[in-house]
Amino acid sequence: MFPVDLPAVVVMAALAAAGAAWDIRTGRIPNGLTVPALAVGLLYAARHDALLSSLVGTFLVGGIYAVLFALGGMGGGDVKFGAALGAWGGFPFSVVMFTLAALAGGVQALWTLRHPVLSASLAVLSGQGLDGAHEVFRSAYQPKQTVPYGVAIGAGAIGALLWPVMPGVVGAWGREVYALLAAIVG
Repeated sequence: MFPVDLPAVVVMAALAAAGAAWDIRTGRIPNGLTVPALAVGLLYAARHDALLSSLVGTFLVGGIYAVLFALGGMGGGDVKFGAALGAWGGFPFSVVMFTLAALAGGVQALWTLRHPVLSASLAVLSGQGLDGAHEVFRSAYQPKQTVPYGVAIGAGAIGALLWPVMPGVVGAWGREVYALLAAIVG
């Protein structure tokens, strides 16, 4: 159920922005946002004859994120946030959102590492060699630093909403990807 109606698109965009902003500000995405959004998304889908698509989106994203949570790779709020957006967007939206969120998360992680990597690169360029670069990297790297993955999830959702409606070749490619994913299930 790719949301073609304006109310669903507005709710999804607002949910994506709110979850990302909350995660940046507090490092958490509260249950007060995610749980009602998940429940209302499933009810909305049921009312619009898209409950199966919504459940697939919920369990696809929520399930993958739950495994990552169990492995210590993300917080529980991220799991519920992704599941709520999956409930609203359904399938194939959830696949596109998950993929774009993974890409955004990679960029976000690289951005977080920019200082240690840049410092190590400068150490190599200044003639300190690999041993010097390794030492500089270790002194600058903070392994306990967390990345608010809700930002990547929100960016993935916004990207998944915008991609198929973009003009030109980019939008046409987005529409083809959605059609291909829909054909796999349908």
